[in-house]
Amino acid sequence: MASLDVRGLYLTRLCTIIHDSYRWSRTFSTDRSTFDGYPGYEVVTTAQALSGDELWVFDGAPGFYVVRKMHSGDYCLIHAAGIYWDSSKDIHTQSNEIYASVIESESRGERTMQSVSLI
Repeated sequence: MASLDVRGLYLTRLCTIIHDSYRWSRTFSTDRSTFDGYPGYEVVTTAQALSGDELWVFDGAPGFYVVRKMHSGDYCLIHAAGIYWDSSKDIHTQSNEIYASVIESESRGERTMQSVSLI
């Protein structure tokens, strides 16, 4: 099976399903202990995502991505994701703000890019 080697920043695991449309999307809570320690982050992504999937930012790719770690150690790309902390505000704006803070934390040396293989 072909794979694509990329560099990325691991952010957190998807935890509890908060909302499930059973067709189009799912909303998950995040593990706040690994996502900057802030409570209340929610991730909106495809209905194919599962609790335990991981949220990443990839070098050169704007936005957040949900991936699933396979038994081989490779990762399977599931879908793009939006992330927010306050459902009364615009999710697109909040995703951009959080994305910017993640990239800044990498440039300050608080996070380290990792090499991963996507299948």
